Amino acid sequence: MISMKIRGRDKKSSVFLICFGALIVVTAYQFGLGSLTQPGPGFIPFGGGLFMILSSVVVYLQARTQGAESERSFVRIGNRKIVLFTILLIPFILSFRTLGFILSNFLLLAFLFELMERKSWFASALVSVVSTGIGYLVFAVWLKVQLPKGFIGF
Repeated sequence: MISMKIRGRDKKSSVFLICFGALIVVTAYQFGLGSLTQPGPGFIPFGGGLFMILSSVVVYLQARTQGAESERSFVRIGNRKIVLFTILLIPFILSFRTLGFILSNFLLLAFLFELMERKSWFASALVSVVSTGIGYLVFAVWLKVQLPKGFIGF
């Protein structure tokens, strides 16, 4: 019974997100994509919209083809983690300019890994450092996006 409700919700939300992703892609394209070496203002939103469409298609296809086993694993996530994630995003957004990309991103990831995945602080810190470093290399070095440096200066 519950798996049928979840599959129906997955299908409906996937269709909505596919449409929303298409709107993002069209709008981002109108802003201009630029190139890989000189990305335009629509480059990142265009990629995000494409990712939203592709991931929503995957969820839609899974909802149509998979049985109750996959639905149960989704139900186990629970609303607690979703609320916790949303609550952690608020200080991240508010501190992004003050703390800068590196520090705020590291803290967000460390808390997410520790609180949501119940990893040790060392493992959480290590994965957070690596993830933040990769994010910095992609956005600041490769794409030359100006990220906030924060009060520390990095």
